[in-house]
Amino acid sequence: LAEEYILSISAAMKRCEQCNFDPDDEAHDDAVHLSDMSGSVPDPMIPFDLEESSKRMYLHLRRKENRWKKLYSGFVRKGKKDKSMFDTSKIPDIWDNLYYDLITHRSYLGAESVNIAEKMVCLVEPLAEWVADSEYGITEEEKVKIGMAVSWRLIGKCLQELEHCNIPPTPEAPVTDKPGFA
Repeated sequence: LAEEYILSISAAMKRCEQCNFDPDDEAHDDAVHLSDMSGSVPDPMIPFDLEESSKRMYLHLRRKENRWKKLYSGFVRKGKKDKSMFDTSKIPDIWDNLYYDLITHRSYLGAESVNIAEKMVCLVEPLAEWVADSEYGITEEEKVKIGMAVSWRLIGKCLQELEHCNIPPTPEAPVTDKPGFA
């Protein structure tokens, strides 16, 4: 179903192109393919002043298509003897993306995509509930162990930030009334 869903998003993009919209037009150079971005760059924004609805719709669908392709390739892996292997840690991401698509851009998707997405919700929801519940441990011991690991990383980051604020002032970085801010 996920492959069908991606294809239906592509079909919706093609419908936008048929509305006298040129996808190569420079009017939307600000919106970058997600695959072209490095991890340090924030999510590309679709310009707020882009009033033409077919362009806005196309950009949303293009981002959606790229996001789903990346998610699908991370979820399904080819194993030995051409058998598919699945990364169950991606199930909450699939659930979140489906939920987001159906809540925020239902009108952009079109009837075919919405029907496929609703079928996927019926299949993914029970899996997402199980994975999400077990994501932070099932037994009390597992929950404590996972909680400690997460907490230690957070404490380490806080300590780094505090140490950064404790750096003595230099002529290049004068003392201000707000620690850590120049």
